[in-house]
Amino acid sequence: MKVIIVGAGIYGLSTAVQLVLRGHEVEIIDRGAIPNALASSFDYHRLIRHAYGPQTGYASLIPDSFKAWERLWQLLGESFYIETGALALGKKNDPWISLSRSSLVKMQIDCEDWNADQAGVRVPWLRVGSNEDLLFCASGGILRSSLLLLAMSDFLRSKGVIFHENVTIDQMDASDGLVVDQSKNRYGGDHVVSALGAGHGILFRGEIRPFRQVYALYEGVGGLATVESGCPMILDISEGAGFYYVPGSKHFPAKIGDHISRLEGLPYGSRKVQEEEISHLLGVIHSRVGRPEGPSNRDNGASFVASEPTLGKPSSYGLCFYESTADHVIQLQTSGRCTRVFGGSGHGFKFGALFGESIAEFISGDRSFGSAQKVVQGQGMP
Repeated sequence: MKVIIVGAGIYGLSTAVQLVLRGHEVEIIDRGAIPNALASSFDYHRLIRHAYGPQTGYASLIPDSFKAWERLWQLLGESFYIETGALALGKKNDPWISLSRSSLVKMQIDCEDWNADQAGVRVPWLRVGSNEDLLFCASGGILRSSLLLLAMSDFLRSKGVIFHENVTIDQMDASDGLVVDQSKNRYGGDHVVSALGAGHGILFRGEIRPFRQVYALYEGVGGLATVESGCPMILDISEGAGFYYVPGSKHFPAKIGDHISRLEGLPYGSRKVQEEEISHLLGVIHSRVGRPEGPSNRDNGASFVASEPTLGKPSSYGLCFYESTADHVIQLQTSGRCTRVFGGSGHGFKFGALFGESIAEFISGDRSFGSAQKVVQGQGMP
C-alpha cells in the first residue's frame, strides 16, 4: 500500500516509521524542511508525565506510551528520554491533585505528597505557598524532541521514504486518496494521513484553535535547577496560573512558560515575541521563581527576591504555535481513504510513538478504527 503523509511532526513521522516497518510505501509532505524547525513538535524538549488530573483516560495511557517509546529507542539505537520526575502544585484540596493522586495509586505508580519544606530541599528557588498541595512522581521527564525528530527523519530516509519538502497543500480529496499543492501538483496514494499540527485549521476550518505559546530559555543554569542536580519538571495547575519549568542541563537550556496563556494567532504568521507577551511571562516567572532570604521557601512572610539570583535573566524568548480542540481531547477521524489526527499540541507529544503505532495498525488492517480512535481520544488501551 502507498500512503501519503501530510505533516512531518511527531504524529506524521511516528506513523511513517510504523508504516515502513509494516512494508508500506510512504511519502511525506511538509510545508518546510523535514523535520520542520517551525513545527509544534520541534523543540529542545517535550514532557511526559503520569499526573493528568481529571483526564484519567490519558493518564492510563502513559505506561503504554513509555513502552512504545522504548520500542522506538530500540529501533533507532538511541534513547531520547531523560528522567527527571514531575512535581505538580496547586491550591489545597484542588481536585486536579486529588484525581491525579488517585489515578497514580490505581496504576500502582509511586507518588509522594510534599510540603513546602520538602520542596525547599530539592528546589529551594521555587516559591511555594503554605496553602498549596504538592504531588511528586519520580517517573516522568524530558523527551528531547528535536533530536528525536531528526533521528526519525534519518531512519525514514535510510528506508527510501520520499520527502517532499517546502510544499504547501491546498486540497485533500478523501474519496480518491489525493492531495494537491499550491502549484497544482498532485500526490496520490492508497491512503492519506493528515497530521498537520497547528496548520490543521487552515485546511479544516473550525476544528481546532491555534494559539501562540511564549517561553523563556535560560542558558547555563546551575545549582539545584538542573537535570544533573535532580531538579524535576514543575507544573503549576492552580486556577488562573500556568507556570511550568523544564530543568536545564549542560546539553540544553532550561525553559519557563505559561501553559494557560493562550493567545490566538495564525501558525504561519509572525514569530516575533511581543513586549506585552514578555511582560506577562516575566510576571508568571517572578510569581514562582525567587530565593527566600530565610531558611524556608514557604510563603510565610519570608522575603523573596526576583528571579535573577537563581536562574539569571532569560537568555532568549521563543514562540511556537499549538493547536487544541475545545475540550483538549485529541481527535482521530477517517473518511474514505483519508485519516486525520489533530488537536494534540501542548499535551500530545508524549503519546507520539503510541499513536503512530495505533494509526499504522488501523491503516494496515490490524486494528479497527474504533479501537485506534479510543486510544487517541484517551479512552484507554482497548
